[in-house]
Amino acid sequence: MTIRSLRVVTGGVEVYNQPRYQGLPLVLREGFQALTESEVSRVQIRSFKVIVNDVFCYMEQGVTFRGNFSTTGSGAKCIDWSSTPHSSIPGNTCQNPDLSHDTPYCFVSRYHTESCDQIPTCVWDQECYTGTGYQYRGTVSTTQGGRRCQNWQWNFPHRHGYHEDEYQWAGVGNHNYCRLVHTTN
Repeated sequence: MTIRSLRVVTGGVEVYNQPRYQGLPLVLREGFQALTESEVSRVQIRSFKVIVNDVFCYMEQGVTFRGNFSTTGSGAKCIDWSSTPHSSIPGNTCQNPDLSHDTPYCFVSRYHTESCDQIPTCVWDQECYTGTGYQYRGTVSTTQGGRRCQNWQWNFPHRHGYHEDEYQWAGVGNHNYCRLVHTTN
């Protein structure tokens, strides 16, 4: 894969100088105009991933949740964070800045918190893919015809050259999950 330019239209992108999201990330946010071909080669982008803005649902414990929910699951109104021990956080929306709760929460009085458990968790179906399936990382291991896929580390029953050392970027490894390791342009 050769990246010739990059423009962030909405949301954000993390780019890495090593395959499989390794190395120091460079975060490019919404409004970032573009990287030219010379800038891309200077940055040496080897992998990237889209930053999912969790505003309608939260991921993991909600540490990055930035939705507009300002009531708790019980219906109590959230107070402004500036009136709480977390006074540096603006607004009165549900968050989980310190991972002290299992879900986003808010203060309903200066020292009393309640969970915002009405906010759904984000569920992403890893068994789906878009486009050619280049970034697919699900666990399907049979062909459309029903045949079981061969482990990527094996050369039996079919010999191939797509081994983990060189094709780690494609998600191959000690498994037999479907992956796209080449493209035909």
